Amino acid sequence: MSVPLVPPEVVDRIRAMSERQLSAEEFEAYLEGTRSADERRDMQEQIAWFLRRYPDPVDRLRWARKTYEAWMKTAPPGSR
Repeated sequence: MSVPLVPPEVVDRIRAMSERQLSAEEFEAYLEGTRSADERRDMQEQIAWFLRRYPDPVDRLRWARKTYEAWMKTAPPGSR
């Protein structure tokens, strides 16, 4: 069974949207408009846990690189 390829223009559009830089105001508006109070609390708890687990910025960067590397091993070839 073959998996249909995503057209390159769709990949380009998704990449452009995902790499778009939001202003602080846009980001705050997004968070306020798309998250319930419970979701915001859960997100804040997860962020607090992550910062406790990885208190040093170097540890956070190491985690991000390790996670990205693992993801790239499973990502479809056209998404790299």
